[in-house]
Amino acid sequence: SLRNHYRKTCLLESNYYHSRSDSKSFIGLDPIVEIRVENNEILVSSEYETKVIHLNVNQSAAEQIQKVLNSFTFESDSPSFNGFFGRIGFEFALLDENHIAKKESTLELPDVHFFLFKHVIVIDHFRDNGMVITNSFKKENTNTIEIDTLLSKRPFTDLPFETIGEEVCDFTDAEFKSLVEKSQAHCMRGDVFQLVVSNAFSQEFFGDDFQVYRQLRRLNPS
Repeated sequence: SLRNHYRKTCLLESNYYHSRSDSKSFIGLDPIVEIRVENNEILVSSEYETKVIHLNVNQSAAEQIQKVLNSFTFESDSPSFNGFFGRIGFEFALLDENHIAKKESTLELPDVHFFLFKHVIVIDHFRDNGMVITNSFKKENTNTIEIDTLLSKRPFTDLPFETIGEEVCDFTDAEFKSLVEKSQAHCMRGDVFQLVVSNAFSQEFFGDDFQVYRQLRRLNPS
């Protein structure tokens, strides 16, 4: 119900180990700041402005992004786990590795995508309780009445889902086996000390993509 009501929601889910005191899940709702890194640019969007910062190739990309993150500060009593949520793509490391060519991707995902959410719901699985953190540029925008109402309604909607066509992958079994053998040969020659080879599978579908996540979480939580 929350993701149907708010835009650009985020879920970081714990593995539910009740024996761990740091076992928490986070739901982020309605970003007030969004940071994207793509095409050698940092795009910083907020309710007040949108800035484009060109990455300096002579400086570390990680340090330049950290500088942007540090430009936002929090109240001194803000919980230590409050802050930016999001993802850093594997390809981001190549921005600081000039001798490695970056391949074009068809996924259309930014190298870095961070959000500072207006509301963050924190679920503490160890203590079986939780809290709502609210971030705002103005103190008068910090009430949680709307979230309290949505949570109290507890509506459950089962949205449709079905696969379309056949599953496809980059390599056949024989091709992938050959790739593994080639990787082993490079390791034995000393060209590399580690290679991670993978086979991408894809499947078209119609319906709610959250159903895909729920099944992946059940089949392979890692």
